[in-house]
Amino acid sequence: MDTFGARLRAARTAKELLQRDLGGLVNAKTSSISNWEKDQNYPDIKTIARICEVLEVTAGYLIEGSDKAAGFGNYLSDDSYEYIDFPVSKVPNGTYYGIRITGDSMEPTIPNGAVAFIRSRPAIEDGKIGVFNLNGEGFCKRLDVDDKRRVIWLVSDNEKYEPIRVKFDDYLHTYGEVVGWSGA
Repeated sequence: MDTFGARLRAARTAKELLQRDLGGLVNAKTSSISNWEKDQNYPDIKTIARICEVLEVTAGYLIEGSDKAAGFGNYLSDDSYEYIDFPVSKVPNGTYYGIRITGDSMEPTIPNGAVAFIRSRPAIEDGKIGVFNLNGEGFCKRLDVDDKRRVIWLVSDNEKYEPIRVKFDDYLHTYGEVVGWSGA
């Protein structure tokens, strides 16, 4: 089950719900549920939150297949996650979910305590800020790719932190690109 749609279908059928049942519970058309399960398109962030409540799964599981919230030590499967309502005008288009930033490594760009809005994607462009899993630890950093030297760095915007070099045998997973944030 390596896609959003497959995980959604598995969670729905585990609850013994038909597509129309889930649609009624999350205020979506049966055809929308079908399209999501076929990975033809995806629900918005508010609908994902409602689906998670109804199916008793985490957003991390549905979106990334993991219960860990970008590896920051904050597990979405704990009772400690929070649901925050943002006005639609504050959430950038393409946002899949948000994570609370802990620490000052991305200051002054992203302040400690801010909610970063994430667009899930398997890779991001050089120079963009992303959320990464490096050897089991989660980071919100700027990606720096040195093509000439064939080196990847995860870089903090706060100069008091050294860049993290990604070594050849390291495990690096990109959760997505930070497409915006809302203050602390």
